[in-house]
Amino acid sequence: MDEALKAIAKYIAEHFPIISLGLAAAFGGLVRYLRSQKYQNKAVRLGEALLEMASSCIAGTTVGLIVLHYSDNPVLAMAVASYAGHIGASKIYLLINKLIERKQG
Repeated sequence: MDEALKAIAKYIAEHFPIISLGLAAAFGGLVRYLRSQKYQNKAVRLGEALLEMASSCIAGTTVGLIVLHYSDNPVLAMAVASYAGHIGASKIYLLINKLIERKQG
């Protein structure tokens, strides 16, 4: 059991930037979900919240890794990942396309 805990701790330490970006993005998605439910006067559903967090986690982590690659500033990358998780995957797609167009053009 002790070996398993050491292996888990080593994995977390090695992948901490990606894990922290994912958690920040998931938190941003959760905030978005809770705010949308509040404005619509609907009850909070756990399945919908987890789905929003998962999609936000993918989008936010992707953008956070891009920022981390170009800036080497982990605080900025966490903030951008959280915001990217909040605005969701559809707007992230548009943002990434604009960044690619600027880089190519």
